[in-house]
Amino acid sequence: MSMRLIILLLSLAASDCILFPTPLRLSSRIPSSFPKQSLLTSLRPGSLTPPLPQTSSSTKPFQFTKSRPGIEALKRFTQLLSQISTLPPLQPLLIEDKSDDARLQFLQTYEILDQLDCCDAKYHTSGKSDVISLTVTPTITTTATITNEDKVTEDEVTAKIKDWVNLNLVTRNLCPYTASPTVSSTNLEKFSPGRILYGTHTTTTSSSPLLVLLSQLKIILEMLETGDEKTSKGNPGISSILHSAPCYDDDFQGWCQLFNLLPAILESSNLDKDLCVVNFHPRYSLPPRFIGFGHMHTLSKLKRWIKASPEPNDDDIAASGEFQRQMPHSTLNVLWAKHMEEGENDRDSSELYTNNYLRYMEQKKNVRVVDVLALHGKGGSGEQFQSKLEKLESLTSGTSYKYLTAPFDGGQWWKLKPGERSFEATVYDGFEESVEMLKASLEQNKPRVIIGHSQGGILLAAVLSLCGADAFRENGVELLILNGLANPNPYPFKRSGWNKKVKELKVVVVRGESDTMNPPEQADKCIEGMKEAGFEVVVVGHVGGHAFPQEETLLREISNIMQ
Repeated sequence: MSMRLIILLLSLAASDCILFPTPLRLSSRIPSSFPKQSLLTSLRPGSLTPPLPQTSSSTKPFQFTKSRPGIEALKRFTQLLSQISTLPPLQPLLIEDKSDDARLQFLQTYEILDQLDCCDAKYHTSGKSDVISLTVTPTITTTATITNEDKVTEDEVTAKIKDWVNLNLVTRNLCPYTASPTVSSTNLEKFSPGRILYGTHTTTTSSSPLLVLLSQLKIILEMLETGDEKTSKGNPGISSILHSAPCYDDDFQGWCQLFNLLPAILESSNLDKDLCVVNFHPRYSLPPRFIGFGHMHTLSKLKRWIKASPEPNDDDIAASGEFQRQMPHSTLNVLWAKHMEEGENDRDSSELYTNNYLRYMEQKKNVRVVDVLALHGKGGSGEQFQSKLEKLESLTSGTSYKYLTAPFDGGQWWKLKPGERSFEATVYDGFEESVEMLKASLEQNKPRVIIGHSQGGILLAAVLSLCGADAFRENGVELLILNGLANPNPYPFKRSGWNKKVKELKVVVVRGESDTMNPPEQADKCIEGMKEAGFEVVVVGHVGGHAFPQEETLLREISNIMQ
């Protein structure tokens, strides 16, 4: 997948930036807390302080008995983290190194745990063995909090990430190596496409950084053990991972600190030449300078690559880089290094980032200001209609609403003769003015959903009849909800396939059996016309009358459709 995501977004080297802490760098050097000779010879007993704490006789040390390169080393480290995560408070875990050839990994493990800051680590030597005593501490934290509203299922998280992949990497073509939300590493000459493996550490589990890291390592092991080639049964290999941790969605700094540990762990396990990791976050911010692999390029590098007319300004260039990394949830992307290398060699960086800048500028024109635009019925107002939708608003928390008020006296979207109904009238006096008002609001607010009640719903139906779905889809509208509907008599629906975007707009008609203002047969006539014109129409029926329904079961059905 993100082959291109890596390809797209190269990394940047060490920085003192607050949001992007300096990444951990491992080498054969010894941590500052170790004497330099410890790599070469066994230490003398008692040469380091403080001494090993007293433990119960049942405590068994975790041992590095021999060098375990690659997958085995990562498995060993994952097992260690798993043990640490289950330790009772103040209960030490001993890590023992029993051979010289295991010592480098032993020392690197110490350094990673020290950087992880989840444990109080003390070094000691006893006889021919080097020993670390670990005690879990609460020092590693995240500002992320878990509430009932945050609790999401793995299926819900995966669906959001797949939608993002489909819209941005596939449809907008930000990643030429992603064919669909389930297949990546396409268009590579040396490698076959593979499946994208999704995983989630949901907020219902824990926001503990240690447990999130453990979840990430387990799915990385699954990718390594499966490989990128077809299995003996002909099943595709795994081309990349997208692993999300929604509990970090509000904590970008904490997410970056956790992310920076992964390259170090891969290097410690001799897997840094096999895998690469890339950082995504809902609040991703462009780094001010080179941070390290996995982060987006700096502004200066993007400016050298992006060539567009009119000449881009710095704010838009920076925003286009951030746009490519802002997934709906905090997400780790893992790629095969060999896939990424071929993609990098194959790409034209200027063409790639210019294309992605242009895609960003296109979507910028359609930035959504509100989620729902609401049009009241004849005789009402925006304020009055808001009181009727309070219950629906409470069921769609986090969704923003905007209420329009009709331009003519008496809360009318057009003027009618005394006693005349909209489904009887042959002329809607002032209709054009209301259409202009609606058009201006669509262009300004870019709503995803429009709710129209009675005359407000008839206005939307009339615009559909005259202009088709294009009038709504070009401003980002995906769903119309029409309550108390009647047929727009002066503007009957056409019966041909004149609307190229007709399948992209969904229409929900809320139909009351006891409606005496606009009888149910009027709604039926309009529904028939919309269906013959090719629209997808869902009917939500109820036994009530003309008013917008207030029954909780009906409102939940409507809110589920909206979401």
